[in-house]
Amino acid sequence: MNNSRSKPLLLLAAAGTLLTLSACGKKAEPTQEGLAPAAQGKAQYFPLQSYRVGPYAAGGSGFFGGFIDYMQLVNARGGVNGVPLSWAECETEYDVEKGVECYERLKKSSDGSPTAATNPLSVGIAYATLDRSTSDKIPLITINHGRTDSTDGSIFPYVFPLQLNPYSEVSAIFNFIGTRSGGLDHLRGKKIAVLYHGSPYGKETNGVIDRLASRYGVTVEKIEVPHPGNEQQSQWLKIKQFAPEWVILRGWGVMNPVAIRTARKVGFPTDRIIGNIWSNSEEDVVPAGATAKGYIAITTHPSGTNFPVLQQIKAEVIEKGQGNLADPKRFGTVYYNLGVVNGILNVEAVRVAQEKFGHRPLTGEEVRWGFEHLNIDAVRLQALGAVGLVQPLKLSCADHEGGGAVRFQQWDGAKWNLISDWVQADRPFLRPIIEESARKYAREKGINPRNCAKES
Repeated sequence: MNNSRSKPLLLLAAAGTLLTLSACGKKAEPTQEGLAPAAQGKAQYFPLQSYRVGPYAAGGSGFFGGFIDYMQLVNARGGVNGVPLSWAECETEYDVEKGVECYERLKKSSDGSPTAATNPLSVGIAYATLDRSTSDKIPLITINHGRTDSTDGSIFPYVFPLQLNPYSEVSAIFNFIGTRSGGLDHLRGKKIAVLYHGSPYGKETNGVIDRLASRYGVTVEKIEVPHPGNEQQSQWLKIKQFAPEWVILRGWGVMNPVAIRTARKVGFPTDRIIGNIWSNSEEDVVPAGATAKGYIAITTHPSGTNFPVLQQIKAEVIEKGQGNLADPKRFGTVYYNLGVVNGILNVEAVRVAQEKFGHRPLTGEEVRWGFEHLNIDAVRLQALGAVGLVQPLKLSCADHEGGGAVRFQQWDGAKWNLISDWVQADRPFLRPIIEESARKYAREKGINPRNCAKES
């Protein structure tokens, strides 16, 4: 980094898949805030199991670019109560085996700084490292994805599917379709196709979709697309024959534009396709060209740059030549903004935990307490410059999701336009299903659930 207010905390490391990036610290002399210089082991460390190559590179590069740029903004302002942030990055290529290897390589910092949390942005890697992170007492953050039953913090104390778990996602989509149909009671007799990615992520919601379909009297056809999704002709011919009123697209990466183009090819209307949270970016629609116009997707956060926190990143990071994106045009896109949101939530957990444990680098166990006590209300959103970018969020020992709401957006051929207010998932309906699955996991693993009523 060449910021006059910062110095490198981490240097380029071993060859191969491991890549350690410089992270901002503070000037050697006191800053305007009167902060002391950063010393060895005095940073708050984030290991990043990232992916910037392969069929899912757009998601990984955008997300980790936004996450890193937000941490650089925090460091440019003196860190979190004087504690700088550091990070190391390891290329996983979205491969589970490499993701586990990266976890083990990076879980401890090179300079002894304590680890705050791990953020793999991969369901497969999250599943594969869940037991490891729990044993290591490092929070595992799976924003908008992951194991739905990890919402139950009494059984998954170190796993946080922040904002939106997969069950909430499909429940909110059913609620939206119900609104478009004149009410949920008008769903009976309708047909919905679900086109899903052939991975643990894609299959995560199949069971709850069946329960929702049974509840509302909907006929559902679930159709799998093998990784990575470059060929979908047979799947869309099956959808055409099924003749659903709506298609829910649970895609990822190259699967999404291929789905949109193939739908048009077989004559299925684009404005009857609803993309899930990983089928909602500019990179999902721009490659599909004109065929994407009218396509609908959910979002927990809008694209755009007209948020104070984005403008601060632009002024204090990007315009100083320190931005992490290879393509500056992706600033303010869906994946980038999700990375910023993820950065905000991770840093806020550290900040909250510091108020209990002290203004110092914290252990993963202490940061876990911070996540469980996040309460990002309207006042805090205003202070963060994130009103409209982040939904109000309150977590607890029992609830590691904290949100469960989405908005719907539609592509007009050039940009996303919001077409709904917040649509809440049916969390009271979903909670018993989540607890049932969590209890089964606890029995299999011999876990004694925490008593969240006694947690403070």
